[in-house]
Amino acid sequence: MAAIGMAGANAVRALSGRLRRLARGAGWAGGVGVGLIVAALAGGLLADGYIDDEGRGIAHERARLMRAPLDPAAGRIDSDRARLERFYAQRFPGEAELPARLGRLYAAAQAQGVEIRRVDYRITPEPATPLKRVVLALPVRGDFPHIHAWLSAVLVDMPELALEGLSIKRAGGEANTLETEIRLAIFVGGGR
Repeated sequence: MAAIGMAGANAVRALSGRLRRLARGAGWAGGVGVGLIVAALAGGLLADGYIDDEGRGIAHERARLMRAPLDPAAGRIDSDRARLERFYAQRFPGEAELPARLGRLYAAAQAQGVEIRRVDYRITPEPATPLKRVVLALPVRGDFPHIHAWLSAVLVDMPELALEGLSIKRAGGEANTLETEIRLAIFVGGGR
């Protein structure tokens, strides 16, 4: 046992002597290099300890959050959802009101002297909402000031209405009469 201890001590002395000779041979650049290596090793050891501490802290926080009751957040989400549902209910007419809305659209056109020739429509659900989009394709005939006044009036009067497209061309030889293809969307509540 004493022989192994003595051999280990001799090995350390020999290694120490060899390192001193290498350091003298490397000069100041070698000394700076060795210093940087020592600093990097020390920094790595310190950073590992910090990272381990942070990891344990995050694990404890996660465990605490997993045990925490979800009622406060769920209540807030429910109240937000209820507010959103109230908004949809108050802001958009139900499907049952669609004929009355179309009647208002036709009456406003007639009042402005705009002729609606026919209406083609398509109903699609509006993604991520309880609404349905009713797209109306309306070929209309009239002069520009009357068509403009009609569109302005219905868009102000019916905020659930959106203008999606407008195509205007002059009708034959009549300079003031326009053939207009208008695409409107009416948003209605899906379940009412």
